[in-house]
Amino acid sequence: MTSIVYRIMPHLRGGWQVRRDGASRASVRTATLSQAVHVGGRLCKKRGAALFIHKRGSFTFEPEADGVFHNSK
Repeated sequence: MTSIVYRIMPHLRGGWQVRRDGASRASVRTATLSQAVHVGGRLCKKRGAALFIHKRGSFTFEPEADGVFHNSK
């Protein structure tokens, strides 16, 4: 398993952010979730990292072996 993890989560000032674990600032801030998923996916592919999506509320979506995001509650 990779030690690099990126997380997509809501940004405090609106929109969505892609943030690497341990970083103090977002790597990327986007207007929509779909843009964040696109950019986050490219970052992870480039760096061999894992990507987790934290939607508004308490749900987290994690990629499975098939590359599809499934709700992990």
